[in-house]
Amino acid sequence: MRRPGDSAKLVGREDELSTIDALLERGRAQGEALLLHGDPGIGKSALAAAATSKARAQGATVLTTTGMPSEAEVPYTSLQPLLWPILDEADALPAPQKAAIEAVMGFAGDAAQDPFRTGLAVLGLLGDAAERTPVVVIVEDAHWIDEATAEVLAFVARRIEADALVMLLTSREPVPRSFRGLPARKLEPLGPAHAEALLQGLAPDLTPATRQRILDQAQGNPLGLTELLAGAARAQEEPELPTWLPLSTRLERTFAARVADLPESTRAALLVAALTDIADVTEVLTAASRLTGAPLDLEAFTPAVEAGIVEVDELRVRFGHPLMRSAIGQGGSESRRREAHEALAHTLAADRARSLGHRVAAAAGSTDDGIADELVAMAKVAQRRGSMVRAAETLGRAAALTGDELTRGARLLDAAALALDIGRDDLVERLLAEAAQLTLSLDDQQRRMWLMRTSDQRAPTPAWFAAHLDRVDALIAAGDAARASQALLSTAFRAWWSDVPEPLRERMVGAARALPSGRPDVIVAMVLALVAPAAHGREICQTLKRIDPDAVPADLLRLFAVISTIIGTFDRGVDVGDRALDRLRGRGRYGLLATALVGRAWAGVFAGAWGASLALAQEAEVVSRETDQPLWVVAACSAQAALAGVRGDLETALALADRADAALPPGAADGMRSMAEVARGLARLTAGDAGAALAHFTRVLDDGEPWHVDFVARWIVADALDAAVAANAYEAGRALLARAETFAGPSRHLRASIAYGRLLLAPEAEADALAEAALAASRELPLLHARVQLAHGGHLRRSNARASAARDTFEALDMAV
Repeated sequence: MRRPGDSAKLVGREDELSTIDALLERGRAQGEALLLHGDPGIGKSALAAAATSKARAQGATVLTTTGMPSEAEVPYTSLQPLLWPILDEADALPAPQKAAIEAVMGFAGDAAQDPFRTGLAVLGLLGDAAERTPVVVIVEDAHWIDEATAEVLAFVARRIEADALVMLLTSREPVPRSFRGLPARKLEPLGPAHAEALLQGLAPDLTPATRQRILDQAQGNPLGLTELLAGAARAQEEPELPTWLPLSTRLERTFAARVADLPESTRAALLVAALTDIADVTEVLTAASRLTGAPLDLEAFTPAVEAGIVEVDELRVRFGHPLMRSAIGQGGSESRRREAHEALAHTLAADRARSLGHRVAAAAGSTDDGIADELVAMAKVAQRRGSMVRAAETLGRAAALTGDELTRGARLLDAAALALDIGRDDLVERLLAEAAQLTLSLDDQQRRMWLMRTSDQRAPTPAWFAAHLDRVDALIAAGDAARASQALLSTAFRAWWSDVPEPLRERMVGAARALPSGRPDVIVAMVLALVAPAAHGREICQTLKRIDPDAVPADLLRLFAVISTIIGTFDRGVDVGDRALDRLRGRGRYGLLATALVGRAWAGVFAGAWGASLALAQEAEVVSRETDQPLWVVAACSAQAALAGVRGDLETALALADRADAALPPGAADGMRSMAEVARGLARLTAGDAGAALAHFTRVLDDGEPWHVDFVARWIVADALDAAVAANAYEAGRALLARAETFAGPSRHLRASIAYGRLLLAPEAEADALAEAALAASRELPLLHARVQLAHGGHLRRSNARASAARDTFEALDMAV
């Protein structure tokens, strides 16, 4: 039998090789990413090696990293080897980004705290390197990449456009959440002809029966063909493995059989190397010596090296294939693996985090409250550093080791709450399912139900709201201000876009006013804005005006930005939204970021901050999709549509509005459709189709529409009246104005819009007086103020002077088109 050379490994992969060639060619001019995914042994590594070889031959800088299962718990371990070769480029980065790179590499005293800044820093570092020579990034075994590195690499992969930068990633199934949505290609098994050609090239003298058995069992998997062929010599001595076993299992058993014949000292060293993260030779030999009770040196690895299982140099032990590593790590008895983990924990005692990981593995299946408490402390550190996924998963492991069932359940729910915070509904579901099997305290039973229902993307029923308000009432009665506030705000947030009966809305308002002392002042205003903004607009405005945004926690500040937009204080929404985004990014609150981005983008639509808001709306869609928050995908697409429309791109605006409608989940909040309709109206108005614009705006203002939303209708009064006048539909305009004048609790923006409408529809004799009133009402609203100036100029037929004043105002705003 011949060992497969590079060309043999790529038999039947001509299409994939062509795709990689085209990727590298395009990458010399513009950035592009590709994810190759498929079963173990399907050929991903061979294609990555071919890409590496070709890129180097073309003079590109090739940067590589490989995920390791035992390194997945330590943030940025997979990013560090990728960046080492270009680390000198970091000196040219802005100071904050340079600091982020230093934190990732371990040069700074603390871990990187802002994943967005880290992502930008890595993107900048790679972009700077690509200015001198094309850069090709090869990421193998992305399914084992640590979460922090995965987020950064996904961030970069979605934003490489202008640089000569290619990213090629390989992953097993299922594709990791962070990388879903990237351009991808699934590697399928080889067809019968290619599989037979590969086997013929490796072993032309096989008997027909053996050849057919290998072909049947390998199922077109190239590694399967190779390794099952290697085991064919033992076929007379070993029972044939059942064909129903997954191929990866059969391959692992094949590898395990190769190890079984090695000396005991070699098997011990291999087991330790398979279970540790870095596989440092000194650490492995020290732990293996402890495991065997006898000192070992490099000679212990010689039989494994000769068998082609590992490669060993002065620093590292490297396995020939990840399946070899997993086969050895999972082989043997459970007690032997625990002993190996205990030996590693003792060897790595000076490195608390790595040692703790092995202590956890050694304790698996039992309880150890001491280790559980250490994990809780580690989760708190991860949370402070912004690694929310790691914090949630660490809390989940702490729960598994906790002896007391009530405490274990509480820790699972704490972990689920963190996972919900960052949009990881898959993790929420798993943690809540574990908690459901336990005896929980009465309060935690209610908390589990609340988390379960809150994570549900469907629009809640009236019974859902009633049940949650019962819990709020109980917390208020108990004087628990913090938890009552949180529960009420979460319930009100779900009511925002839902069709909630008026009595339930009144219950929420009553609960807000009954909250115990000790709750943040902003909570009442937020609840009122979410459930009854029209009726309480003036009170909400006054409360928000009093509150210092810097004194509001980051998770509440994102809602501060949203409700500023709800009640029409768009300038305040822009200011608070920017502050919320800075703070959420600084704390890694990725799941919460979508809400803040959407609120800030929509505030910018009506505040005139169009350029920056478009970028934020685009980011909002990306974040919402990555965190699986479909309602915010709808709102983000609608905001993009509105901003494209006011900037004159009608075709894009209409396509984005349709995309927003299509993204709305079945049974979800239909009220969000009103925002897409607003976007269509703004786009048609800017394009000069006033009649069509008026039709869209009229639907938004019609409370008979099933998706009508009062506060959205208040946003577009001025635009609707502009459309009516431009369409010469003065009667319709007067009817719209009369309706707007009946709106309860008008905001400053609504009052200015009504004053503007009166000016638009006024006879010449009344224009001056109405213009003064409209100018006074809009003085603190630059966009509306400029429109009033233009309207007044038209009435006075002195448009040059008035147009000049309006132009100055427009130029002061971020309204470039």
